[in-house]
Amino acid sequence: MGKGLITVMRIRTFPFDKPEFTFIFHPYHLKQYNNRWFVFGLNEKLGIAAWNLPLDRIVTIRETSLDYILSEIDWDEYFYGIIGVTHH
Repeated sequence: MGKGLITVMRIRTFPFDKPEFTFIFHPYHLKQYNNRWFVFGLNEKLGIAAWNLPLDRIVTIRETSLDYILSEIDWDEYFYGIIGVTHH
């Protein structure tokens, strides 16, 4: 992919069960479930490569100039046999 097509983002979010927080996010996969949209990607702060982020929980999104880290996850395989967005 060409430079600028994928952007690393600084996201501030407010989860249901935690205080609001900000982190660096590399988006990889968009999925809809139960009339809600979720984006999966790398949470750089926690080092989680398949971080599940509900779009309706995002407070702010800011572009960064950080280098994008490609995913090594096969998203079709990751979600194979899963109903919803939670991977156990």
